[in-house]
Amino acid sequence: MINELEKKSSFNAMSDLEITKNSIEMLRYRNNRLAYALGLSGVALSLLAAFVCMNSMNPENFQVIFKIILNVFILLFGFLCCEKAKTYQVRGSFYLIGLGVICFFRILWIPLQLMTNYSAYLAAKAADDVEAMNNASKFLGATIINSDGQVNWLPADGTTRGLIAIILLVLAGILMIAGGIIGFLKAKKLTAYLNSLKETK
Repeated sequence: MINELEKKSSFNAMSDLEITKNSIEMLRYRNNRLAYALGLSGVALSLLAAFVCMNSMNPENFQVIFKIILNVFILLFGFLCCEKAKTYQVRGSFYLIGLGVICFFRILWIPLQLMTNYSAYLAAKAADDVEAMNNASKFLGATIINSDGQVNWLPADGTTRGLIAIILLVLAGILMIAGGIIGFLKAKKLTAYLNSLKETK
């Protein structure tokens, strides 16, 4: 009776091992779609946050040009990292995590600056301080300070737009980091398996 139980337990252990090997073996023939989808979704949300910010900024401000260049870089480099993570390349997964961290740091730049300048603009407008209004409006776009009251795709409120951009950037960062971590773990697992095959030959 004990021998039969031992045989069954060893058989179950072997079957679990075979299942694990088969699942790793399948990684050689299937792309890492989850890491790719998460990373690409993060890139898309990052660009959407950029559109919200740029639509709220004064186009004459020099930061708009830098913002456009930065987002073109994030789009192209992010897409390249997603492609590398999809094919189980560790470096691409690391870069994707790095882009996710950059998204969190971007919160401290344009969105907070937008909210701060809009609050200063409202305070100056309430105090009827024209000079302070002009100083605050140097950063704000016409879609905020010269709104005609029509219902647009974004509310004419710098605070609301800043919060929307922050939420989008947080989600983008989380998705990119999650995609990078999943890509890294699967890549390390596949690399270890391929190295074990080389050792057995």
